[in-house]
Amino acid sequence: MELCKIHKLQAKPLQVLPCESEEIIHIVFCIDKNYIQHLGCAMTSVCVNNHSRNIEFHIICDELQESDLEKFSILSNLYRRCISFYLLGKDNPFKELKISLHASPANYYRLAIPYVLSEGIHKVLYLDADLVCNAELTDLWNTNINDFPLAACPINDQERIDKLELASGRYFNTGVMLINLNKWMNDQVSIKAIEFIEQKPELIRFWDQDGINKIIDGGFKSLDAKWNNTIYMDRPVFRQVEGAAIIHFVGALKPWQKCSDTRKEIYWNYLKMSPWSDAYLNRERVIEEMIIEKINFLILSVFRKARQFKEQNQLLKKLTKAF
Repeated sequence: MELCKIHKLQAKPLQVLPCESEEIIHIVFCIDKNYIQHLGCAMTSVCVNNHSRNIEFHIICDELQESDLEKFSILSNLYRRCISFYLLGKDNPFKELKISLHASPANYYRLAIPYVLSEGIHKVLYLDADLVCNAELTDLWNTNINDFPLAACPINDQERIDKLELASGRYFNTGVMLINLNKWMNDQVSIKAIEFIEQKPELIRFWDQDGINKIIDGGFKSLDAKWNNTIYMDRPVFRQVEGAAIIHFVGALKPWQKCSDTRKEIYWNYLKMSPWSDAYLNRERVIEEMIIEKINFLILSVFRKARQFKEQNQLLKKLTKAF
């Protein structure tokens, strides 16, 4: 991928609602078309818990349907928030980079943030769309990052630290980042991360997260774990963080998918308050399907055990006759 392409991304901002404020918290999300509903849920959770703050949302995405824009307009007017969209198009250069597991090229859109936002914006809060905000973000936004390209929550991932040969021994999740755009640009974080990903694809497991960590190599400001409480829906052990302000559903299994984990309820509660609340009604159908699947599984298990019992009984009779 030619690095100059990142400078030439065609961004089309669509202003949904004029925004007037002395100080604005700029929040950025990066998604593809499959995450529209979940983005709406995340944005709603931010709005619900931050009534007193003036927030402007910036959405970097590949495409947007008219029906989606209508719902975002409802959200914008409901909570009096400005929403700007930056459409990269289907042929954006990030499609050339390595993806795997449950990822999409949208995982790399974070690298475009400094290049598509206005030059007058110097700090942004980046959030993944598979999370919910459960508290006010003022303290997070006021974190001093003058000497750092970003602030993030460190995580214990020795495998990644060793694989990427991080001299600092530190690694962080990029799902929540408070970014100093000036220092990020001066340090050429995006450019260098892309170079590393292209040159060492065999080392990449978590896409741009690995690339950013390699370039930063511990040079980030640590945030309290409450700002990115990562949980896995397919793991029973919950790393509970007291007073978690942001709950981040990492991993392949998400709360909107078929799962019996009760931790998914916070996602559905915020979705009910969003213009995507109609999806909550479809949830009942999903629950019915889960129940039917469990019943079918139990019935099949009973038949299997009955067959095993019958076979064992027949074998026992043969052995009895033999003696």
